[in-house]
Amino acid sequence: MGTKAYDDAIKKVTDAIAAYTASIVDLGVALDLELLVQARDIQTSVDSVKKQVGELSHSTETQLQALHSESKSTFVMVDRLLQETTGNRRLCLDSKMV
Repeated sequence: MGTKAYDDAIKKVTDAIAAYTASIVDLGVALDLELLVQARDIQTSVDSVKKQVGELSHSTETQLQALHSESKSTFVMVDRLLQETTGNRRLCLDSKMV
């Protein structure tokens, strides 16, 4: 009777170890799958942010080029006005002197 009880106890322990090992393997697989899903989601987010930054960069570059063109145009207009104003003053001063 002692031998049968011992054999039964060993079988129960062996079965428990096998079940525990299988559970650990299942848990490892589940965690690996979850990490893969999270890594894919992170990559998708990074790709989305990268695309948005690229679009923002392009938009900013376009706006800066437009501002630069406007600035050059404004400078030319101000320079012409200054030349005209300076020329008119000279004419006024010259006519008063005459």
